[in-house]
Amino acid sequence: MEAYGPLRQRIFERLASMERGNPHATADAVLKMVDAEEPPLRMIHGNKNLPEARAAYADRLATWEAWEAVSNAAQGEPQTSAAGAALTTAQ
Repeated sequence: MEAYGPLRQRIFERLASMERGNPHATADAVLKMVDAEEPPLRMIHGNKNLPEARAAYADRLATWEAWEAVSNAAQGEPQTSAAGAALTTAQ
């Protein structure tokens, strides 16, 4: 689609300028992870991704903490639901 031409161009330019790692190193890292006694459920590969993830999560945490009072207010007063009450009386 012609409408996406400029976007595609920017994406390809960015990809062409990106520093790429060694695919053999990636394979070794994946094999280490697979062979681990307790492998992680998630893994970030590369030396630039973890710092970016840290920054993104720091921003998210800061937002959540800034809105903590509003978030807590959304809980309201503790209540026992009809379903919860039925479970308690059935025991």
